[in-house]
Amino acid sequence: MLQSLKPVKQFKQHICSFALYGHDLTRQIETHHYCGRLNQDFLQCAVYNTDDSSAHLSGEQKLWHSHAHEIKSGLLASPRVPEMLQKELDDLSKTYDLVKKRDDKYRISSEELKESRLSVEGPESINTNADYWMKHRTGFAIDVVETVMKLRAPFP
Repeated sequence: MLQSLKPVKQFKQHICSFALYGHDLTRQIETHHYCGRLNQDFLQCAVYNTDDSSAHLSGEQKLWHSHAHEIKSGLLASPRVPEMLQKELDDLSKTYDLVKKRDDKYRISSEELKESRLSVEGPESINTNADYWMKHRTGFAIDVVETVMKLRAPFP
């Protein structure tokens, strides 16, 4: 292989959860996070809209969040990984039809995850850019507009 893909190879964990769709609280989507550990307290994830070969990347910094709510509520799960191994996730830190579909697909129970995580404490500190939607009770709408492509970009 000519290219090493070293950054991508550091992603060793698949986490499935749910997110609100932009600014519309009535729309939730299933999200798939492929994560690598940067240090003891921080995972870096590439977030995709599905876990199959047609997946597309999702998200931007304004959408970062700590996952504390998802961990405690049982929404965050590592498909095909026994709960015994998922406890590492707990230390780091609705739509019922969607949750049920995800639970059925991966043969997990969000309720059992929630019960097993009742004693999990949230992180001591959270990046100030994270959890924007919880702090401000607003979201972001991203409009896609056609634009002229620049042929040359300034060199940094």
